[in-house]
Amino acid sequence: MYKPRLVVDVATLTTQGALLGSTASCVFTNSNAMWKEIQKAGAITGDRVWRFPLWKCYTHQVTNFTNFDLSNRGHGQGYTCRQAAFLKCA
Repeated sequence: MYKPRLVVDVATLTTQGALLGSTASCVFTNSNAMWKEIQKAGAITGDRVWRFPLWKCYTHQVTNFTNFDLSNRGHGQGYTCRQAAFLKCA
């Protein structure tokens, strides 16, 4: 089984647009080094980025079920953060 060192998912999230508009892109990462590289790239290109949390409470919202392991819908608030948690767990 392969274990990737880095996974990058670029997506258009409609709820992210409601949060930040077209002024910045949200970034989810569990790597401080990768976050610094993304910030640096954004500064060079003029693309604003904002780091969003990957808190455990969002992971629980997509994994805390009795009938199945993982839900791409989850439950609770924080839709954009929940979707990032889903990708982290998938």
